[in-house]
Amino acid sequence: MVEFVWRYCERGITAGWAAEPFNAASNLAFLIVAWLILRRSRGPRDRLVAVSVAAVFVGSTLFHGTALRLAEIADVVPIVVAVVILGRQLLVETIGLTSRGAWLALGIVGGMVASIALALKTSGCDLPAVVTGRLTPMASACLNGGWLYVPPAAALLVASGVAWHRKVEERAWLLAGAGVFVVALTSRSLDLHACGVGPGPQLTLHAVWHILAAATLYLVWRALPSGIAPTQLARLG
Repeated sequence: MVEFVWRYCERGITAGWAAEPFNAASNLAFLIVAWLILRRSRGPRDRLVAVSVAAVFVGSTLFHGTALRLAEIADVVPIVVAVVILGRQLLVETIGLTSRGAWLALGIVGGMVASIALALKTSGCDLPAVVTGRLTPMASACLNGGWLYVPPAAALLVASGVAWHRKVEERAWLLAGAGVFVVALTSRSLDLHACGVGPGPQLTLHAVWHILAAATLYLVWRALPSGIAPTQLARLG
């Protein structure tokens, strides 16, 4: 049995590739960011980040094009991979943690996300968020799954605070990334709340989420010493 994900304002409960044109097209932001990173690449680590961000473009476009539950896996996995790759580099190269400390921090954040995911599932948040074009009460409380991104947002804010306290040279990039991500998460969480009831094109804040999330990845990457100057990369080597 084919299972669809009715969770976005733009799609409503309409199947087909053309149901989410803005959500799908906004994924181009990830491809642009991947190109920018590749263009400024200083080594294999940056190329790995670029490939992971490009994979987010592919997975998210496939998901928003089909709305299939199975395609949701192709959307989620590249996001997790990109966050882990970039997060580890950030914690080691910019914040100064050991490799073991970085993996421990990522594991803690991952555990929090998994716990929230389980809580959302058992509370019914995996049920259709849109029924006959209207926001369901449960989806309103679940913030359209936005709770899942609260731990990464908190971790990014903490990392920004640490970088600022230590006067890390790239701290402004990191702080900007944290600020943009907070706005991005707000847009994602309010997508269904801003959804119109009448006919015609609907306001899709999820597309804004894609654009700002891609911008966040770029800003966090710029916070890496390897993304700033060749001399700094040489010192890392």
